[in-house]
Amino acid sequence: MNKSFFIIFSLILQGSFPLFGSNQAGIAGHDTLNRQLLYNGRVWRNLNSKVKGDPFLFSQEFLSGTVIVNGKTFKGVKIRYDIYKDEILILTDKIIILQANKEMVDGFTLNYSGINYVFRNFEESDQNPLSGFVNIVYNEDTPLLVKYRKEIDTSGSDNIYGTFYQSNKVYVRKDGILTLINSRAEFLRLLKEKKAEIRKFIKTNKIKITKTDPFSYARILEYYDSIK
Repeated sequence: MNKSFFIIFSLILQGSFPLFGSNQAGIAGHDTLNRQLLYNGRVWRNLNSKVKGDPFLFSQEFLSGTVIVNGKTFKGVKIRYDIYKDEILILTDKIIILQANKEMVDGFTLNYSGINYVFRNFEESDQNPLSGFVNIVYNEDTPLLVKYRKEIDTSGSDNIYGTFYQSNKVYVRKDGILTLINSRAEFLRLLKEKKAEIRKFIKTNKIKITKTDPFSYARILEYYDSIK
């Protein structure tokens, strides 16, 4: 995760840089090869229909987004992000639901409630503990990344098949090191050289830091980057 990557993603969020390359392809066109590239996957089957809730991020409805496959960008795609299996589902123009070939997907964006969420497909390594699709929430000097996940809870449930529940893992990249944030105290310790100023900023702006709202971290990191 070098700095140039994060600069590019910053431009993506501003809408001034094409995601993962300059090639653009709309699925409404007649380019059969492009369509086959986007639709490279298998027909989706719901194997957890009896589990209470759903495995998707934000909504079980298909949301508007952009998908990047082998460096080629497809706009105006209808997507659902299954965070239980960490897979994206695409609604084709034939109203067929496909599970995209994850190995070919570089990343995607998802628009929900007016916010454009940017995801990159990470490969785990010794230097990078993240793998799969990760949300780039804040993308300046001290980036914020979030890994969304759903699990099935079968304990104490009135549904014998269990209930989906969501958990978020929040990471901050500071001085080239990616740190998992488990609490407010850990977050403040990471930014300890500006701890007093940050505490005042949090109090003045009445910010509640919570992993259920990763943007609460982003506001603080933006302030931190502006004063460090």
